[in-house]
Amino acid sequence: MANRGPSYGLSREVQEKIEQKYDPDLEQRLVDWIVAQCGGNIERPQSGRPNFQKWLMDGTILCRLINSLYPRGKEPIKKIPETQMAFKQMEKISQFLQAAEAYGVTTTDIFQTVDLWEGKDMAAVQRTLMALGSLAVTKDDGHYRGDRDWFHRKAQGYRREFSEEQLRQGQSLIGLQMGSNRGASQAGMTGYGVLHRRKHKIKAVFVDTLEYQGTLDTMGHLVEMAEMDSEVKKGIQVKLALLDAQALMDKKETKANLVELAK
Repeated sequence: MANRGPSYGLSREVQEKIEQKYDPDLEQRLVDWIVAQCGGNIERPQSGRPNFQKWLMDGTILCRLINSLYPRGKEPIKKIPETQMAFKQMEKISQFLQAAEAYGVTTTDIFQTVDLWEGKDMAAVQRTLMALGSLAVTKDDGHYRGDRDWFHRKAQGYRREFSEEQLRQGQSLIGLQMGSNRGASQAGMTGYGVLHRRKHKIKAVFVDTLEYQGTLDTMGHLVEMAEMDSEVKKGIQVKLALLDAQALMDKKETKANLVELAK
């Protein structure tokens, strides 16, 4: 096991939760598969997470495992040196991870080198090996060894082939499904510009109405306050009546415009 100090406090709590994800039963299944897949004189480790980590941490067994899934002469890892040097062992782990991803294991299922080397997340190591075994069973290319019930087959997409005539018919069908604009018009539709102009017109009517009201008030005071003969007063009263009528008409037009705008 890598030489690292103990964890304390929150780090220890996090590490304990990670370790709880480790599956002892899955460990035995993975050991059975690796021994059967690699063959040769691989010794089985004793049960337990620390022993499983120690069994894999130098990278040799992992490299042999990924090579066994390829035909002879096409192995992804050409040399697997036996070494006690830490950086060389970590390099072999890294080579295995690259080869596993090239084999088809998704990035999210790939563990980090320190997960195995330092034992930080052996559950992630199990997840990678399970994904690799499932891929090997699914490919069914004659290189998988062991019980096929150890892993689930991955779902594979079904690719259909269409002739050019079928593709043309499909394009016409899609066009009909999307509908047609034949006979369409913009009747009943109000564009932004039209609505904008209507708002300005309504605003102008309101302003005019206020101005008329101001005129009515002013001329009313003139009638009451100014001393003028009856003919002048009569003329002013006629103008006031006309202005009042005009203001009433403007109010009606404003209401009509508002009703029209609300439609």
